[in-house]
Amino acid sequence: MCVIMKFTTDTGNPKKEILESAEQTNRDGGGFAWTDGEYVYWEKGMHVTADYIDEQIKKKKIQLPIIVHFRISTHGGTNDQLCHPFPISAKNQEKDCELKGKDKEGVMFHNGVWRDYDDMAIELLKTRSDARLPELHNLSDSRVMAWLVKFYGINYLQLINEKVTVLTPKGIRTFGSGWTDVEGVECSNSSFHHKKVTMSNSYRYDDESWWSPSLNRWSYPQNPQITVLKTPTQKTKKQESKEVSKETKKEETKEAKASITSGIFDDFHTFLEDNFGRIKAKKLDMDDHNIPQTSDDRKAFIEQYESYLTELELNGIEFDDYSYNEWLEEKIEREVKN
Repeated sequence: MCVIMKFTTDTGNPKKEILESAEQTNRDGGGFAWTDGEYVYWEKGMHVTADYIDEQIKKKKIQLPIIVHFRISTHGGTNDQLCHPFPISAKNQEKDCELKGKDKEGVMFHNGVWRDYDDMAIELLKTRSDARLPELHNLSDSRVMAWLVKFYGINYLQLINEKVTVLTPKGIRTFGSGWTDVEGVECSNSSFHHKKVTMSNSYRYDDESWWSPSLNRWSYPQNPQITVLKTPTQKTKKQESKEVSKETKKEETKEAKASITSGIFDDFHTFLEDNFGRIKAKKLDMDDHNIPQTSDDRKAFIEQYESYLTELELNGIEFDDYSYNEWLEEKIEREVKN
């Protein structure tokens, strides 16, 4: 799931922490756009990180509103060209994958997976003789959506129930349901953000913390204030003795199980050496000279062979059927040749 974040005069400029959190959970490229009232300007690509956006806003003195997008790729691969946004004017039809530019009508950001994009594109191609898909670079559901808007207009987005934001020179237009507030910023989802959490019975982080599912870790602000909530009590001698007893039993059980497994394995090994030709017969559907002489003999062998496999698997050892070791395969091949 990607994320779209809308920064306006009500929210102020993007805070670096929220950008970093969004990037950490959506690591397949970023993009942002702003307007001067006449054009909408955009930049996107794998190089567009939280640090880069923060730096460019300050360097270029970019004014609000600003739309930011971080991507998780689902269609077309992970690359610069399919990062968001996509310009929506017909003049930019062949420039929709350029990494920076400007558009008189606006640019589009999408969050989600639009499953009908290919059917909708084919329908348009059938009914409009002037419609041609962009020829450069891969397609994605979001890129096709922006291409359709060039023909149908922005209000087409009201009909497809997808989370979309279009930044135009006149302002922001938002489509789809499920938008949410994250620290006062309207976002397409809040999966990247968790605030003021209790970490465990022992510690609490009083500053804001940001969870990163893709990295499976928390990202903390600088110099977080850590408060000890509970001091672990010392263990009594009785508790320690009980724990040692449990560990000893665990080790004894493990050794006993290893001994049993080793015994089964030795028996299995002997069985295989005595009957390796028959295993080959099972694998080759009984078409070589080492096959059992009767169907009862073959059946008994297979049952014994499979019972060993089952018993070993129950004791934590798994084997590839028919051949559990390279030496066995080599031995069988040599025997068949002889």
